[in-house]
Amino acid sequence: MGFIDEINQRTNLQILVNQSMKQHTAYGVGGKAKFFSEAKTVHELNVASLLCEKYKIPCKIIGKGTNILFSDKGYDGLILSTKGIDEIFIKNNIIRATCGVSLKSLIDFSADKGLSGLEMLIGIPASIGGAIYMNAGAFNHEISDCVTEVESISKGKLVKRYKESCGFKYRKSIFNGNNEIIVSATFNLNEGKKESIREKIQSVISFRKTFQPIGRSLGCVFKNPEGFSAGQLIDGLNLKGYKIGGASISVKHGNFIVTDSTATATDVIELIEYIKLKVKKEYNIKLQEEIEIIGEF
Repeated sequence: MGFIDEINQRTNLQILVNQSMKQHTAYGVGGKAKFFSEAKTVHELNVASLLCEKYKIPCKIIGKGTNILFSDKGYDGLILSTKGIDEIFIKNNIIRATCGVSLKSLIDFSADKGLSGLEMLIGIPASIGGAIYMNAGAFNHEISDCVTEVESISKGKLVKRYKESCGFKYRKSIFNGNNEIIVSATFNLNEGKKESIREKIQSVISFRKTFQPIGRSLGCVFKNPEGFSAGQLIDGLNLKGYKIGGASISVKHGNFIVTDSTATATDVIELIEYIKLKVKKEYNIKLQEEIEIIGEF
């Protein structure tokens, strides 16, 4: 029995072969994954990851693909999306959201219940799993500010971590590289007036529309170096609008790279390296990517 046969026997997963990653990532670029599937349950997520280990098949878990750049050369393994694992539970001021829930859905749900704490993160197009993985944040707020517990699976076992043991730092967590798969997160939010919460959400949305591009992007490409804004450093080099192939630096915000329908992953990575070289030469500052880069370039 082979990998796909055993997957079919033990789960309801539909395995797609040679699936283009262009339709599964926000940049709309990238090569083909040898296997692709979307899990609907934690059981499917668990079984698929264990079978990948059994058959020595690389496995990459993704959410909405809004922070990942896949190589044009593709991925020689299974890309497993968690988008279908999307449930929200509430008790008093405590909310638990599974990994596939979009951050927007969680913020809207919280606002409808009169619960505050996540509003400043509106506009980050991540799933809960991805947001926890990278400790997503904006405007001096991070998702970890409200997290109390994270559940993950590791080698078939459920792991529960309180916030203190999640290793949250600026744009990172203990889940970066530890091979645990995030399955849910629990949030402790504050009671507030629904009208005030909605006003704050709308204010952030309006700010983003004014100062950040709309279209195909992964949000901020680079982490802010300590004491500096990556966007302002890039703006200071007059690089807005600079283009390589179908990828260009946003004219609205220097830390955003946007792509058009002709773009390739190679265009994006070459533009990233160009920006890093210019910033290093001018300011002697080494920029680090905030986005995750998968595959060979």
